[in-house]
Amino acid sequence: MISVPISSTTPLNTAGEIPRIFLTQREVSALLRLSPRTLERHRLAGTGPAYVKLGRKVVYKREAVEAWAAANTFSSTSAVQGSTY
Repeated sequence: MISVPISSTTPLNTAGEIPRIFLTQREVSALLRLSPRTLERHRLAGTGPAYVKLGRKVVYKREAVEAWAAANTFSSTSAVQGSTY
C-alpha cells in the first residue's frame, strides 16, 4: 500500500481519512450494479458518467457518477423519452 503524506491542508473525512475522489471502473460498476462492459459502452456512446483518463487508466469522480445517476432518475416510464440515456 502506498503511504500518502498528510499535511495540515489535506481535507479529511469524518473518519480522519483522505476521501477517495476517484473510483475505478470496477468500483463504479459495482456501485451502479452495471457490468464493466456496459460502462465501456456508455463511454463509447458518450451517454455515461463523465470520466477522467489518467494515462491509460479510466477513473470516475464520485460526484460525476452521482450526478449522472440523478440525471437518469425518473418517476414513470413515459418520462424516459427525453432522457440522455
